[in-house]
Amino acid sequence: GGGGESEDLSATGSCLILTGSHDRAMVTYLGCASTLSPAAMTPDQRGRLLGGSHLHLAGFYNCPLVQVQAVQLLAEARARGQTTSLSTQWDASGEWGHLDTLYHLLDVIVLNDEEAYAIWNTNHRKRQSSLLSDGKSADSALDSTANRQEDERDFSKIAAYFVRQGVGTAVITLGPKGSMASTIKSCKEVDAEEGEISEIVQPAAKIKVIDTTGAGDSFTAGFLLAWKRSAGNLPLALKWGNAAGAAAATTYGACVPTTVDSFSYLLKSVKSFPHQQSTIVNR
Repeated sequence: GGGGESEDLSATGSCLILTGSHDRAMVTYLGCASTLSPAAMTPDQRGRLLGGSHLHLAGFYNCPLVQVQAVQLLAEARARGQTTSLSTQWDASGEWGHLDTLYHLLDVIVLNDEEAYAIWNTNHRKRQSSLLSDGKSADSALDSTANRQEDERDFSKIAAYFVRQGVGTAVITLGPKGSMASTIKSCKEVDAEEGEISEIVQPAAKIKVIDTTGAGDSFTAGFLLAWKRSAGNLPLALKWGNAAGAAAATTYGACVPTTVDSFSYLLKSVKSFPHQQSTIVNR
């Protein structure tokens, strides 16, 4: 595809997906995704990208140049009045970098449970290493390790981490358990580090899973559509996300169209399970 004044002749990216009875593996060739650059867009391309009401960055860890240019892009989107969101995808390098400078520019971050845990755990290990390098006692490091073991897969704590870093709303998909969203309770007297967090958990629809490929991206699309149209109604957005994710999981492949009737049925099924809402104090 074209990129600025020069033409990028990189091949189209491709992904071979091997689906088993319990999990799947992916072999990916990034192709032109590895050279995709916001800075190389023409003024017309940039104007169209930033001319809508919302900017969503997907496949963050599949696009190296987007990772390093995202701060400027998101800041410009915010300056133009757009709301913003990001989905990371899996980081094959295991580094999970380039996020700390983005959190305060994101209205929403959408992660699956594995991605959310990997990012949180990577940050925790860095913090533990910093404690030791700063001369903290070995007991402090051991206490930190013990706390981490207790908190592993505690997604209330993990979602709260992202909100405390400055994200407006942290959304985590939980597979067959559904999805959750955490956000700071509206209060002008507190900041993200101290305020109470409102947490909403929405159970999933009961379906026969065929292939989960594309379910995460479908969830994100459903969530963001409902979130924007409802002016931030999180319970409704989670329901739409769950229904869209379920629609993708009930058939093979990631791009099979869903009929209005089948989606309506799944949405009705999701809505039959009421969401649970709770308050998380600073911990």
